[in-house]
Amino acid sequence: MQKKRSEEVGKVRDKYRKRISQVTMKNDSKGATYNLGLVLETRERLNLTDAQVDSVVSAAQQIKALQKSGEITKEKNNRWEYERTYIMQILDEAQLGDFLAIRNYDYALSVAQRPWKEMRQYDVAFEYDSVATVRQIIVYQLNKNRLQYIYKGNDAMLKEMEDYLYRTAYPPALKQLRVAKQQRNNNQEATEQNELIF
Repeated sequence: MQKKRSEEVGKVRDKYRKRISQVTMKNDSKGATYNLGLVLETRERLNLTDAQVDSVVSAAQQIKALQKSGEITKEKNNRWEYERTYIMQILDEAQLGDFLAIRNYDYALSVAQRPWKEMRQYDVAFEYDSVATVRQIIVYQLNKNRLQYIYKGNDAMLKEMEDYLYRTAYPPALKQLRVAKQQRNNNQEATEQNELIF
């Protein structure tokens, strides 16, 4: 009888896992957290195990309880700290990287499009393929966001890792844009000084 009951519980759990999403999180976990909801919503892309799905739901329920108790509040703006702690514990390194890429992609895209527009203004764009350049900047920005997430609170390690990322992966197009800006600024300053002399 115990075995039959266990099988029935397993069927319910499996059915629940298939239907779980950011909107349909069960009971007290519903609406508790954006980031944990996003992990659940993208669980197939992240290749989460059943145990990880259960852990994410449990973490969301714990966050909801902490909100009720006043430990987590809008004024303290500390929910993301709890979300981050749970996510770092539940996901492995590859899953964490994939989750952060999903979470930060739109922001990275907006960051990447700005310098491309500037490159056209400074006559640097003609040397580069727009799609490849924007993609390269997106990858760099996603890697930077990943470091900031992982090393939050460890300023020395974050600086070391960001410096390494800059030395090894900073997009050449951005370097050239920086040089073009400096040259234009220097030329403008020289022109203004000449105008003052005359």
